Amino acid sequence: MQFQLRKIGHVVLNITDLERAEAFYTRVLGLEVSDRYPDSMVPGDEVFRARAWLREQGVPIHFEGRRRAGCQIAIEFQDPDGNNLEIYWNIDQVGTEGVVRPASDWRPAKSLEEAVANPVKGQTLPRRT
Repeated sequence: MQFQLRKIGHVVLNITDLERAEAFYTRVLGLEVSDRYPDSMVPGDEVFRARAWLREQGVPIHFEGRRRAGCQIAIEFQDPDGNNLEIYWNIDQVGTEGVVRPASDWRPAKSLEEAVANPVKGQTLPRRT
């Protein structure tokens, strides 16, 4: 190739044909697949699993649920150096039209379970037991 693309990051791709997309990114752009999620994964379930794992590891979670603009379901915690980290699912995207969800629709929640039980528009998840 005439160039070397080493990495792209923080990209969400909506594709209609996985094999075609993978061929483009690997053969045309020279990238490697680093992550692949199973089709059977429940949307948002990774946040619940991350919370369980962090708790097992003794990592204090200083926020879980949903708050502020973006309306993502999230957990927040710190690394050993005090850096704030967030693992989240389904953050609102601002399109080219610049349309954002009004603050009246943010619907805060103080736990992951509350966020799932009281979803914002477009964020319905299967109820957990």
